[in-house]
Amino acid sequence: MPARAFARWVDRLGFRIKIKEFPEIFSDEPPEFHGDDRGPSSVEMLLAAVAACQGTSFAYAIEKYEAQIKDMTICVTGRMTHIQEKRGKLLRVVHVDVDFKIEPEDTSEDNLENIELAFRAFKKHCVVTESIIRGITADINYEIGKINGN
Repeated sequence: MPARAFARWVDRLGFRIKIKEFPEIFSDEPPEFHGDDRGPSSVEMLLAAVAACQGTSFAYAIEKYEAQIKDMTICVTGRMTHIQEKRGKLLRVVHVDVDFKIEPEDTSEDNLENIELAFRAFKKHCVVTESIIRGITADINYEIGKINGN
């Protein structure tokens, strides 16, 4: 089953993003990238996707290894730089840091060991991060014509 997201241009660099029947997300770029900062940027949404996938994959592993946690946060930071390409210098995300903070339910040796086992096992199951690491291919097409609907 393919996953889909639809983007509809609003104005300037702003887009309404629609995914299934969830509420729309408004995307824009920050002023330093010529936007109005009315919503998360495309890079921020990429980082959010990494955080969500890392979190769900680890949460699944926590259940599988019967570890007990009270709370968890994931901070994903992207490093961008200009890379020299055939068309000149272009800005690219060149590295992503994923930092987990885990609060165990209890600090018994068994529980901490189960958290460690889950942490070592989950990484290969994150679809988003593994797809980025392996290099996602993309076919980009367009057509010209009238657009119907809202």
